[in-house]
Amino acid sequence: MKKILFTCFLAITVALSATADSQAARLRDFAGRWINQDADTGGITRINIRVNNGDATLRAWGSCSPRDCDWGRVTAQPYSTSVSDSPRQRTKALVASFRTTSGERWVITEKAGNSRIRAQVFTRFAAGSSRNNYTRTYTFRRASGSSPPAPAPAPAPAPPPPPSSSLEEDCVNFDWRRIELRRIHSDWKIVDGSHWIMSFGDNRAEALQALQAMRHYRMTQHCFVGRPNPSMTYCLTDGRPPSGSMHGEDCLSFDPDRLRVRRINHRWKIVQGSRYLMDFGDNRREARKALNIIQRHGFRKTCFIGRPDPSMTYMKR
Repeated sequence: MKKILFTCFLAITVALSATADSQAARLRDFAGRWINQDADTGGITRINIRVNNGDATLRAWGSCSPRDCDWGRVTAQPYSTSVSDSPRQRTKALVASFRTTSGERWVITEKAGNSRIRAQVFTRFAAGSSRNNYTRTYTFRRASGSSPPAPAPAPAPAPPPPPSSSLEEDCVNFDWRRIELRRIHSDWKIVDGSHWIMSFGDNRAEALQALQAMRHYRMTQHCFVGRPNPSMTYCLTDGRPPSGSMHGEDCLSFDPDRLRVRRINHRWKIVQGSRYLMDFGDNRREARKALNIIQRHGFRKTCFIGRPDPSMTYMKR
């Protein structure tokens, strides 16, 4: 309990200190529906704040596919910047905490103009997680027709589902201990018994490299975004991203939290700044789903077997 309270105090202190020049407002000015001004965000897409008799609740949605993930509605606590000021009359920030199966998120919102709010999100993963705690900041505009509503009974807070719970993955299982390279007709294939997993045509050298990687990382699932012609494939190890390294790998690093889906020259791409990682043509839905999968698993590297036309790509943490 002490650790959780300290984490909350630290998050609030950092957020308020970092934004000391932002304005205070009345608590009811926070009420309304708010939309992330970045339509392709991989984080929080929208926020709904309700105020009733000086009490506030906050509901948030995260970017997911095919629809945004509902984090649920929780109590939000107002804060002022002075012990002598009423936090409801001079609200500097509104603080809400969301618990998930993977850890906890603190969402700290503040006014950023007449029709804008800014939300700083602190994500703390559960003990034993291989992912690192991090913070992100988003700016929201008031939704059209959304003005501070009249007081209304607020629903009882409910624990939110995990943000990634609605994200379905299309995966085929195999046993890394049984996979082998076999020539079937004129193609070299990696197979598990009578089931073939990947085909490499007449390129035996790259098929052997791929087999080595799958055994090294003990991969157990071959997954697809879109079939029968997938726009992205990846492998998992017992439902988790492969991690570690292998001698001679050809990999490119990226920051999953900085990835965005952008339309460039009429094609939907996953990009980091000016560099694009993947091209999905005209399929925006699959591009968004691929981004959600990358961020959900915390992939940080894309690795290639053969370039410039790789016969296999895989991602790892």
